[in-house]
Amino acid sequence: VTAALTGSYPLTLVLGLTQLIAVREYFGMVSLKGQAGATTICSACCLIFPLVAQYAPYRMSLMLPMAATTICVYLVLRSSLLKQTLFTFSTAIFGLFYLAYLPSFWVRLRGIDFASGLPFQALWPSVLGGPQHLTMGLAMFVGTVLCIIMADVGGYVVGKNFGR
Repeated sequence: VTAALTGSYPLTLVLGLTQLIAVREYFGMVSLKGQAGATTICSACCLIFPLVAQYAPYRMSLMLPMAATTICVYLVLRSSLLKQTLFTFSTAIFGLFYLAYLPSFWVRLRGIDFASGLPFQALWPSVLGGPQHLTMGLAMFVGTVLCIIMADVGGYVVGKNFGR
């Protein structure tokens, strides 16, 4: 919560570490199927993507194609040593896209500065930085997180009560 409220360094660090844990878990599950993907490259991307999103957002559009190309070249070169399947390529690209690239946009969303249109800006407590700390990025970040939480809870309740 503190990382989301402060943004910048703490959010980038927390998000990068969370992505790294998720990638390790994902490729751990994939390796149970006997296929090892590009774990190291995806792990590096999990740490690099939030940093680029924070400090050079104009370069973010280059990151996914460069990383995907690197993964494909790595897997093709490695295919001479190990038998690579389409499953290996698809799991590596899936891990890159959903666990490294998409979460980096949370950093960009939180970094939006414009805040003059918020009706509750004057009511923002000084303990949380006062009205000047409240930005449109923070409002959209919190709103999006709350929507995701409500959708998950709603899905659980409906499934528990009306599912088989």
